[in-house]
Amino acid sequence: MKSRWYGWQTLLVDAAALGFASTGSDLSVGIYALGGPVVHWAHGNTWRGVGSLVLRVGAPLALGAAFGYGCEASGNSDGDMGCLGAGIGGAMLGVVGAIVVDSAVLARDTVPVDEDMAVRVGPVRVAPAIAAGRDHGSFLLQGTF
Repeated sequence: MKSRWYGWQTLLVDAAALGFASTGSDLSVGIYALGGPVVHWAHGNTWRGVGSLVLRVGAPLALGAAFGYGCEASGNSDGDMGCLGAGIGGAMLGVVGAIVVDSAVLARDTVPVDEDMAVRVGPVRVAPAIAAGRDHGSFLLQGTF
Protein backbone atom coordinates (compact mmCIF):
# COMPACT_ATOMS: atom_id res chain seq x y z
CA MET A 1 0.00 0.00 0.00
CA LYS A 2 1.15 3.53 -0.70
CA SER A 3 -0.11 6.96 0.25
CA ARG A 4 -1.82 9.19 -2.32
CA TRP A 5 -2.37 12.93 -1.68
CA TYR A 6 -5.71 14.46 -2.59
CA GLY A 7 -5.23 17.76 -0.78
CA TRP A 8 -5.63 19.65 -4.04
CA GLN A 9 -9.35 18.82 -3.82
CA THR A 10 -9.71 20.36 -0.35
CA LEU A 11 -7.73 23.39 -1.54
CA LEU A 12 -10.14 23.82 -4.48
CA VAL A 13 -13.09 23.82 -2.10
CA ASP A 14 -11.30 26.35 0.12
CA ALA A 15 -10.63 28.53 -2.92
CA ALA A 16 -14.37 28.44 -3.66
CA ALA A 17 -15.09 29.47 -0.06
CA LEU A 18 -12.64 32.36 -0.45
CA GLY A 19 -14.36 33.36 -3.68
CA PHE A 20 -17.74 33.45 -1.97
CA ALA A 21 -16.23 35.40 0.94
CA SER A 22 -14.92 38.03 -1.47
CA THR A 23 -18.50 38.62 -2.63
CA GLY A 24 -19.77 38.93 0.94
CA SER A 25 -21.80 35.73 0.70
CA ASP A 26 -22.70 33.87 3.88
CA LEU A 27 -22.18 30.61 1.98
CA SER A 28 -18.42 30.99 2.42
CA VAL A 29 -18.54 29.92 6.09
CA GLY A 30 -20.52 26.78 5.30
CA ILE A 31 -18.31 25.88 2.34
CA TYR A 32 -15.19 26.40 4.46
CA ALA A 33 -16.50 24.36 7.41
CA LEU A 34 -18.08 21.48 5.47
CA GLY A 35 -16.19 21.42 2.16
CA GLY A 36 -13.05 19.71 3.43
CA PRO A 37 -14.92 17.08 5.47
CA VAL A 38 -17.17 16.27 2.48
CA VAL A 39 -14.07 15.68 0.33
CA HIS A 40 -12.69 13.26 2.96
CA TRP A 41 -16.04 11.48 3.25
CA ALA A 42 -16.22 11.16 -0.56
CA HIS A 43 -12.87 9.35 -0.38
CA GLY A 44 -14.29 6.98 2.25
CA ASN A 45 -12.20 8.52 5.04
CA THR A 46 -14.87 8.95 7.71
CA TRP A 47 -12.61 9.78 10.65
CA ARG A 48 -10.41 12.11 8.63
CA GLY A 49 -13.59 13.98 7.69
CA VAL A 50 -14.59 14.24 11.34
CA GLY A 51 -11.07 15.43 12.21
CA SER A 52 -11.25 17.99 9.42
CA LEU A 53 -14.57 19.32 10.72
CA VAL A 54 -13.27 19.59 14.29
CA LEU A 55 -10.07 21.27 13.07
CA ARG A 56 -11.88 23.72 10.77
CA VAL A 57 -14.31 24.82 13.48
CA GLY A 58 -12.12 24.42 16.55
CA ALA A 59 -8.88 26.10 15.42
CA PRO A 60 -10.44 29.47 14.53
CA LEU A 61 -12.54 29.50 17.71
CA ALA A 62 -9.63 28.53 19.95
CA LEU A 63 -7.09 30.91 18.41
CA GLY A 64 -9.61 33.76 18.21
CA ALA A 65 -10.44 33.36 21.88
CA ALA A 66 -6.78 33.01 22.86
CA PHE A 67 -5.68 36.12 20.97
CA GLY A 68 -8.64 38.13 22.25
CA TYR A 69 -8.07 37.03 25.84
CA GLY A 70 -4.34 37.66 25.56
CA CYS A 71 -5.00 41.18 24.33
CA GLU A 72 -7.45 41.83 27.15
CA ALA A 73 -5.18 40.31 29.82
CA SER A 74 -2.20 42.37 28.69
CA GLY A 75 -4.20 45.57 29.07
CA ASN A 76 -3.95 46.54 25.40
CA SER A 77 -7.71 47.03 25.12
CA ASP A 78 -8.84 50.43 23.89
CA GLY A 79 -12.42 50.43 25.17
CA ASP A 80 -15.29 48.02 24.62
CA MET A 81 -14.19 46.65 21.23
CA GLY A 82 -10.44 47.17 21.62
CA CYS A 83 -9.40 43.52 21.43
CA LEU A 84 -11.85 42.50 18.73
CA GLY A 85 -9.16 42.94 16.09
CA ALA A 86 -6.81 40.60 17.96
CA GLY A 87 -9.58 38.00 18.25
CA ILE A 88 -10.40 38.25 14.54
CA GLY A 89 -6.71 38.00 13.68
CA GLY A 90 -6.40 34.86 15.80
CA ALA A 91 -9.47 33.36 14.15
CA MET A 92 -8.06 34.07 10.68
CA LEU A 93 -4.77 32.43 11.70
CA GLY A 94 -6.81 29.42 12.83
CA VAL A 95 -8.59 29.27 9.45
CA VAL A 96 -5.29 29.36 7.53
CA GLY A 97 -3.72 26.78 9.85
CA ALA A 98 -6.70 24.46 9.53
CA ILE A 99 -6.60 24.67 5.73
CA VAL A 100 -2.87 23.89 5.66
CA VAL A 101 -3.07 20.96 8.10
CA ASP A 102 -6.17 19.55 6.41
CA SER A 103 -4.70 19.58 2.92
CA ALA A 104 -1.13 18.62 3.85
CA VAL A 105 -1.70 16.03 6.58
CA LEU A 106 -5.26 14.70 6.54
CA ALA A 107 -5.90 14.53 2.78
CA ARG A 108 -4.28 11.16 2.09
CA ASP A 109 -5.59 7.84 0.81
CA THR A 110 -3.92 4.48 0.99
CA VAL A 111 -3.98 2.70 -2.36
CA PRO A 112 -2.54 -0.62 -3.50
CA VAL A 113 0.85 -0.48 -5.19
CA ASP A 114 0.70 -1.27 -8.90
CA GLU A 115 2.73 -4.19 -10.14
CA ASP A 116 4.72 -2.25 -12.71
CA MET A 117 5.94 -4.08 -15.79
CA ALA A 118 4.66 -7.48 -14.57
CA VAL A 119 2.97 -9.83 -17.02
CA ARG A 120 0.56 -12.50 -15.77
CA VAL A 121 -0.30 -15.56 -17.78
CA GLY A 122 -2.50 -17.79 -15.64
CA PRO A 123 -0.60 -18.63 -12.46
CA VAL A 124 2.72 -17.43 -13.94
CA ARG A 125 3.95 -13.87 -13.28
CA VAL A 126 7.04 -12.54 -15.06
CA ALA A 127 8.60 -9.11 -14.48
CA PRO A 128 11.74 -7.56 -16.00
CA ALA A 129 14.45 -6.07 -13.78
CA ILE A 130 17.73 -4.26 -14.34
CA ALA A 131 20.75 -4.59 -12.07
CA ALA A 132 23.72 -2.27 -12.44
CA GLY A 133 27.10 -2.68 -10.81
CA ARG A 134 30.26 -0.61 -10.96
CA ASP A 135 31.67 -2.38 -14.04
CA HIS A 136 28.74 -4.47 -15.26
CA GLY A 137 25.01 -4.46 -15.85
CA SER A 138 22.41 -7.17 -16.07
CA PHE A 139 18.93 -7.55 -17.44
CA LEU A 140 16.90 -10.08 -15.50
CA LEU A 141 13.53 -11.73 -15.81
CA GLN A 142 12.00 -12.55 -12.46
CA GLY A 143 9.20 -15.03 -12.33
CA THR A 144 6.74 -16.56 -9.95
CA PHE A 145 5.22 -19.91 -10.88
